[in-house]
Amino acid sequence: NELIDLLKVEKKNELIDILIARKAIERELARLAAANAEDEDIRILQNIVNSHDMHIDDYMAGAIDDVKFHKHIAKMSKNRILEAAMDLIRQQGQLSPVLGYIRKKVKSNIVSDHKEILKAISQRKPDDAEKAMVKHIENLIRDVNKYWKEVNNV
Repeated sequence: NELIDLLKVEKKNELIDILIARKAIERELARLAAANAEDEDIRILQNIVNSHDMHIDDYMAGAIDDVKFHKHIAKMSKNRILEAAMDLIRQQGQLSPVLGYIRKKVKSNIVSDHKEILKAISQRKPDDAEKAMVKHIENLIRDVNKYWKEVNNV
């Protein structure tokens, strides 16, 4: 709750609204990234996932990897408008530590979602990349709801 207060996200619904907006934008970013993927982009994305995997128990370091992962996918999309919209919605990465903290508390693993997205992009399968990104954001929404239930003993 402290982290969320710091970010001016006062209600669970505000965080969920941000995630729904991300789902709308990032599904298309993932699709475009898969369609436009170059070998060097895939190598960079793989290195980010490897780093995130090493930071599995450190949600703050993992948050940095999370931001890099999503920012690189946005860059790979080659759509500057969607990339800017994603930056705005993600509040320049400020929510990644919050979401990392929540996922750690509910014992959920963000890296496995990122691996699925990476796999689809590496195989240059836009439909699969979109589906993997949607699943990832829906998992985040599920984790936020679970966390709020646990915190509020609902």
